[in-house]
Amino acid sequence: MTCRRVIAIASIGIVLAGITPYALWALSGMYAFGPDSWRIESESRQHFVWRAEWLGTRVERRVRHIDGVARDAEGRRLHVVSWSNERWTRSWGLPFLSHESVFVLAQDYVWHRGVMSRKSSKDVTPTPHLFHRGIPGLSSRGLNEYLPLRPRPVGLIANTVVFMVAAYGADRLWTKLCQTRRRRLGLCATCRYDLGSLGVCPECGRSV
Repeated sequence: MTCRRVIAIASIGIVLAGITPYALWALSGMYAFGPDSWRIESESRQHFVWRAEWLGTRVERRVRHIDGVARDAEGRRLHVVSWSNERWTRSWGLPFLSHESVFVLAQDYVWHRGVMSRKSSKDVTPTPHLFHRGIPGLSSRGLNEYLPLRPRPVGLIANTVVFMVAAYGADRLWTKLCQTRRRRLGLCATCRYDLGSLGVCPECGRSV
């Protein structure tokens, strides 16, 4: 195998491993995670973890919830105040998850006599992202879906190796098919010289 072919196979593996997560991200508008898609990973009084998975995509939702009681100067109970912090981690990649995006949402609730009187939501994602859009099926909640700009090194390396092996296999298969076809036509399998009844190619010296 020539050096040029090795470089080509390595380049194909790196490019495919890099663009696959973004292709999945672009196609994610075709499907949504409905209520039946979520499964509870863990649950306690203040911490909840949900997870949903689809081909090449995984969403993890972690919620930290705290309740408090607001009182007046005389100590009388006024209303209940709740704070929640939702951390959404969405990962993309095939065959392994190699890139992820993070979205953090802070919400405040005020309950008065069992009725929610005020609710505020704020995007407190720590790192800026180039582009975001509403999560399909969840955009009504004001959530955002960011570009998967954060690489997962292990998954990225594994995907690169997988695509390189696949490119190498495809290259070998194509080479074998071409050589077989040339032999049937009476040509040299290497340089395509017309051999006729010759047993050795006079052009490259390869024996038939």
